[in-house]
Amino acid sequence: MGDLVRVLWWLATLALVGIFGYAVWALPSQVPMHVDLAGNVTEWGDKTGLLAGLATGVGSSVLVGWLARGIGRSMSLDFVNVPSKDRWLPDHEAELRERVSTDLYAVGAITSAMIGALTLGMVAIAHGAPTMPSWATIAGIGCVVVLLIQVVVMITVRYRSPG
Repeated sequence: MGDLVRVLWWLATLALVGIFGYAVWALPSQVPMHVDLAGNVTEWGDKTGLLAGLATGVGSSVLVGWLARGIGRSMSLDFVNVPSKDRWLPDHEAELRERVSTDLYAVGAITSAMIGALTLGMVAIAHGAPTMPSWATIAGIGCVVVLLIQVVVMITVRYRSPG
């Protein structure tokens, strides 16, 4: 499962980088910065502000991947907070590292997909769509739901005492 999630993280991160490149090249100088629940633009801003936010998303995705790789290998587990940590270490350290790494990749992939979908929706508005496209809204909400499920599973199931 860890390899699949890592590949999904790579795909989501590369897609986000591609969306950033497209936005740099294709966006007009005035872009939507905020929409209401109906998808109507409530605030416009300059392209630089949107690109700065998107660059932060790209940087965060890369940082999460770096942390996931480091935790999965040899990075210190001192700052990792999981239930029953004393029962995991040292006997189940490899399994703990794999789980934390997989979960970090999963959270990073889901978050990158959400940022990418919503950014593409904003790009569509900047190019003339009257409101946020429904596919972008559905994708954004879907990512939030999947992320919430992931976090609940992490908290309630993934880090119970090792068997």
